[in-house]
Amino acid sequence: MEIYCEHVRDLLNPKNKNKLRVREHPLLGPYVEDLSKLVVTSYADINNLIDDGNKARSPRHVYLQRLNQLVNSQPLHLTDEVSTRLSNVVR
Repeated sequence: MEIYCEHVRDLLNPKNKNKLRVREHPLLGPYVEDLSKLVVTSYADINNLIDDGNKARSPRHVYLQRLNQLVNSQPLHLTDEVSTRLSNVVR
């Protein structure tokens, strides 16, 4: 499942264009109506479904996640000019 821009998508059934709705069961809590339910018998099945779901994600979401990974994994090297501008903004 992906929630992106307030739309819920079934990543394991991307051809389903019906509007999926988040509901709340009084005892079981929140759930997504009409979301795919699949049976798995091994860890390989789980990994394959995760891969399929990741491939079906919104391209912008994938881009932002990758950008976030790069920003968090790369050291930040600021030039003196940028450092000065940033310190002036922070003051």
